[in-house]
Amino acid sequence: QKLLPEGATLFSVILLSDKTHLSTFSGDKQAWPVYITIRNVDKSVCQSPKRRAIALLGYLPIAKLQCFAKSECSLQGYRVFHYPMKQLLQLLVVASQDRVEMGCCDVYPILAAYITDYPEQCLVSCCKENRCPTCIVAPDQCGELLDSLYCDPVESLKAIHESTTNSRFADEGLREILEPFWVHLPYANVFACITPDLLHQLHKGVFKDHLFKWVSTSCEDEMDAQFMQVPPYQGLQIFKKGISSVTQWTGNEYRQMEKVFVRIISSLHSNEPHIIAASHAILDFICLAHYPSHSTSSLQAMKAALEAFHANKQVFVDLGLRSHFNIPKLHWLQHYVASIINFGSCDSLSTEIYKQLHIDFAKQGYRASNRKAYIQQMIKWLTCREKIRLFQSYLCWIACFEGGGVDLGETFKPEV
Repeated sequence: QKLLPEGATLFSVILLSDKTHLSTFSGDKQAWPVYITIRNVDKSVCQSPKRRAIALLGYLPIAKLQCFAKSECSLQGYRVFHYPMKQLLQLLVVASQDRVEMGCCDVYPILAAYITDYPEQCLVSCCKENRCPTCIVAPDQCGELLDSLYCDPVESLKAIHESTTNSRFADEGLREILEPFWVHLPYANVFACITPDLLHQLHKGVFKDHLFKWVSTSCEDEMDAQFMQVPPYQGLQIFKKGISSVTQWTGNEYRQMEKVFVRIISSLHSNEPHIIAASHAILDFICLAHYPSHSTSSLQAMKAALEAFHANKQVFVDLGLRSHFNIPKLHWLQHYVASIINFGSCDSLSTEIYKQLHIDFAKQGYRASNRKAYIQQMIKWLTCREKIRLFQSYLCWIACFEGGGVDLGETFKPEV
């Protein structure tokens, strides 16, 4: 705020991006939409796609990069991401520098948050996928409970430009992206813009891919039997055939497993109190992360749960279930409290938000196309749909005036 003229108002902008499949049973058709919204919209509105608080900014190209050697494909994929992102955000750069004049005050739109999953977080941060996209922790120290400094965009960009001579380039695991899309965004620290991801980090990552795998390695059949014996209860999903038969995992299945997981672990590993304590701590952390609002005590409870896990995690190494804990998703749990203080509760910044957006802004348009040059057809279809919606809103506005004489009927009811 001190860097802006007197009376200027900061305007927080949030970006969302996620690659999604368009074809269902066969084919490899994909789209990579980028969405934009603002932070001062109530989260209940943002979480309802039909309220249209989140707008489609554009589609990123998806290239197979077959013209490059396999050793170069990863780096070129990073570059293919950053160049079109820079084009999409040109107007945001201009508005951030020159302000947007409004009747109440002049606003400076600033990138405040970027919501995406872990692979795209690394794309945004120009770092390798074994690094933290937020801080400078070394990859062999991700398993420790450390207070690491956030990456500095100025220093990181300098290290990229001096990749052959600057040791920081290798130390931070950076990619050689000479001009990232965020380099011209004023007042924005892209590393501090990375937000928590409840679905991929907690439910799918830490819980399903790691904790569940560790504790069920030697007792898969017993685990299945325990889940099948869970009695029916309102709001509780029953896995009649166990969990090994589940092929299509969603966030709902992860959450249903977590509700009874500690009880099942207590039965299967009754002789290993540290396994029970570590599992209990992780599930406590996940539960607290889902709070719709936080207080000092809830944030302290999150810290205590994380500390309890680290105090008991050695049991997995002692039993040969894990050789180390240098897992970026597990490390990122240390940033949750700071992120909640900066951005608010995690439920308003989760990647689950844009799963419904994909239906409205990608999948429906694809189904309306002839599957050839489908991106252009999707854009035309969405443009036509938006014009119809605006016309419906205009007719509703006219109908609000007494004596307008406009009968909307069922056909012209606006979507809500």
